[in-house]
Amino acid sequence: MADARADIMAMARQHSMLMNQPGGYWILDLSGLGAAHAEVETIDSSGPLQLLLTSDGFSRLADVYGRYDFDQLMAAACSRGLKVLFEELRGSEADDEGCAAYPRGKVRDDATAVLLEAQ
Repeated sequence: MADARADIMAMARQHSMLMNQPGGYWILDLSGLGAAHAEVETIDSSGPLQLLLTSDGFSRLADVYGRYDFDQLMAAACSRGLKVLFEELRGSEADDEGCAAYPRGKVRDDATAVLLEAQ
């Protein structure tokens, strides 16, 4: 297990060196380097609109822990609220401190979510 973790951490370091670099990948961060590479979409909606934006850490509820599929995660965010889901996420992480049941590079990742509703 220790060898696998060391390999994962080495790969993560190499991957992070590609962040906001030509030939790598672009993110929005405080440096502002990725902003020029943002993709913009327009959503034409004639009625109410709900949008859930999450970091990869928050989306672990669906793609790592399997507590929800993404439609269910959206429904839970609307009905139960983001704070409850955040607490559920942190509980899932605490239940698997050794990352054995759900292999991942970090026990806890940053977790951000924003629920937008427009009429």
